[in-house]
Amino acid sequence: MSYQDSKKKDGSLQIEREAFLLAKSFLERYKKLDFRTFRISKVKESKWWKHFVSCVELRSSKKEWDTKRFIDIQFNEFGKILPFHLPTKKAWDIYIEYCRRGEVDKEKAVALGLLNSYKKIKKFGTYKDFFNDKKNMLFVIRGELSPYFLSISRSFLKVYANLTENQKKNIISKEKLKISRAMVFSNRKILNKIKEALGKEFI
Repeated sequence: MSYQDSKKKDGSLQIEREAFLLAKSFLERYKKLDFRTFRISKVKESKWWKHFVSCVELRSSKKEWDTKRFIDIQFNEFGKILPFHLPTKKAWDIYIEYCRRGEVDKEKAVALGLLNSYKKIKKFGTYKDFFNDKKNMLFVIRGELSPYFLSISRSFLKVYANLTENQKKNIISKEKLKISRAMVFSNRKILNKIKEALGKEFI
């Protein structure tokens, strides 16, 4: 084998390794939203493998590239995505935008939403009393309560579970709750603070 062939082979192996890490990071986030997915041990045989490889080939040489951060930003921004989204210009553009401004604004928005919802509900008494009063669901429908808060509120989720599918859609979708919950759990600092503030209300 010539030096050039050896170098080419090493490059292909590196791309394959990075594509596998990308798939693994993708799967970790996707499983929080949907159980129907591929097995990481079989990913190279799946129809999705080419998209992970394509993404790595296009982006991994860029100085801004960070596998886990790239995946986290895609899910935080677009919700449930599929692997064919990853190599797109849209995915890269939003990643670069986050890299430039940092994720501070997003973290502040989550923290502020949680805090404001907490304060609003406490004015009415207990969480249980608030969410058992059907009139208060108007706060949710009008978007006056943070979806991040709702996604980890024991009292709200208990009431929500007993609603019809149409009622759930009118109030807040399951998908939005899943995305919001994943966002809260992705930030350890915010997660610890909200656990402390909510106590047993946190679920």
